[in-house]
Amino acid sequence: MATKPLIGLFSVLITLQFLSHYASLPSLAYIFITLIFSMFAIFIVYHYSDNSHNKKTHRATEPPIDHFKTLNQDLDMAKRVQEGLLTIETDTHPGLEIAKRCIPAADLGGDFYTFIEKQQSTLSQKAGDKGIIEFISGHKSSLGIAIGDVAGHGVSSALVMALSAGIINKIGQSEESPSEVLQRSNNDIFRFISNSQISHLTAIYASIDLDGKCIHVSNAGHPSILKLDKNNSIEYLHTEGTFLGLYKDEKYEEKTFPIKEKDRLFFYTDGITETKNEDNNEFGLKNLEALIIENSDKPIQELLRSEEHTSELQSPCNLVCRLLLEKK
Repeated sequence: MATKPLIGLFSVLITLQFLSHYASLPSLAYIFITLIFSMFAIFIVYHYSDNSHNKKTHRATEPPIDHFKTLNQDLDMAKRVQEGLLTIETDTHPGLEIAKRCIPAADLGGDFYTFIEKQQSTLSQKAGDKGIIEFISGHKSSLGIAIGDVAGHGVSSALVMALSAGIINKIGQSEESPSEVLQRSNNDIFRFISNSQISHLTAIYASIDLDGKCIHVSNAGHPSILKLDKNNSIEYLHTEGTFLGLYKDEKYEEKTFPIKEKDRLFFYTDGITETKNEDNNEFGLKNLEALIIENSDKPIQELLRSEEHTSELQSPCNLVCRLLLEKK
């Protein structure tokens, strides 16, 4: 019996040491990571000590404790917490409407998104008399948006998902440039997954100038943002960049694209395009484009709801995230 508390103590110490690096994460993400690690600790304790003890002391009149049932209950709780991470409301912004949807999978998944709302003080020179320099103070508002997909499924992917969303959110609060956000995030994520079974994740980080009419975009191997204009013409906001966590010190291209009134920006994870029908054919980009164009006259919230009822997209295997923004 001495083995059990020792293993439990060892598991808890590992958990606390790891979590100490991320005490500043958003509270729900922190709870999610704590829950996942606690599940690992419980599994290790019961797998290596309780099973052997039960074989020696189990009485016929006492049914054995179903530890796997307990673990499944914890997994179900983790799944609900993960869904909570993906349904947090964002503030409203004048001139911008936001709709978001996640189709949950049967198990834990690795898809995520996060919003970073920022206001920066600015100082601009005022035109005046010759020889007189006068400055005007003001504020610049921007909205950072990240969407990503961790390779694989299950507990490991869900844990990396929570870590990555927290890392990108934290760095995005202090960095304005999308390329810098991805570069710094890549190095942090690389440290944690380089020796794990998770090889990489894809992500996009975009910053929308709420006072202007443009979006700045950097991409780390993720499906490009689709922009639909008022004439139903689609443009892919494509930039170059490799996956996050795969190599250290990577550079990410950054581009600026104009956005006009009635433009719609569609962020998504590949679960939507890789969903297969009964004939084993993928939904694909062409069908996604057609779906967006066919529903372009609908409010964006209704458009995303209509996707969920599209028969080809009814799959329990993928956690699918998508965001739709409309410039007013």
